[in-house]
Amino acid sequence: MMSDMSKGRMFFGVALAVCVGAAVGYALVSNDSVKQKLKTFFDSTVEASRERVSSMSEEVAVRTAKLTNNPRITQDWVEHQWDVL
Repeated sequence: MMSDMSKGRMFFGVALAVCVGAAVGYALVSNDSVKQKLKTFFDSTVEASRERVSSMSEEVAVRTAKLTNNPRITQDWVEHQWDVL
């Protein structure tokens, strides 16, 4: 069983983590240059992922989707095949 002191420390640690997370989140959301950098990063990541999907064979796309439990991989591959035709 936890002592009252360790419960207090745990509560303080969680409260501190929430406050720090909220402060960092606010700083990220309110800074336009950081938002633009994050948007650029995520856009480039999505584009790189789509390029990898387009170079896959159907078998590889299905296996990757099953292994990662991500049906979007197969959906992206099929969409790409329709765009190519």
